[in-house]
Amino acid sequence: MKRFFKFSILLCCVFILSCGGAGEISKPKIKTTESYDATKEQLWSAIIVMLGDWNFPIKTIEKASWLIQSDRVTIDSDDIYNYCAVEGGEYKSGRLSFTFYLTGEDSSKTNMKITADFDGTFKSGIGEYTTTDVTALYSNGKYEQEIFEAVKRRIK
Repeated sequence: MKRFFKFSILLCCVFILSCGGAGEISKPKIKTTESYDATKEQLWSAIIVMLGDWNFPIKTIEKASWLIQSDRVTIDSDDIYNYCAVEGGEYKSGRLSFTFYLTGEDSSKTNMKITADFDGTFKSGIGEYTTTDVTALYSNGKYEQEIFEAVKRRIK
């Protein structure tokens, strides 16, 4: 009876610890705005070219408000672990989109703000107690930095 009681407590502890999903993910402070020595038109064109080069379809394009939004694309687990702030869980895949907003009054200086929207499909638990769910993820800033550099290379 004593062995059964110890085994039951151990089993409960394992179950409780394994049921944690993605955990509480804190939003890191990252750089989301970059200034360029370029006109809005030049930056606009560079963003569109970069999205095409990276195979991100454009969902929304509103030149009157200087807004471009990519459609959501599927990313693999390597991208989630490389570009997101993740804690716990086992991520299988995810989706990502970007929103770009251009501002600036000077004709030769433009600011680009990027908002990355990630979500990930994670798996947690053990055996028959495994669950799969989708959760919002936060960028760790690496993708934004790569975009800042990629757009700069494409400015004409």
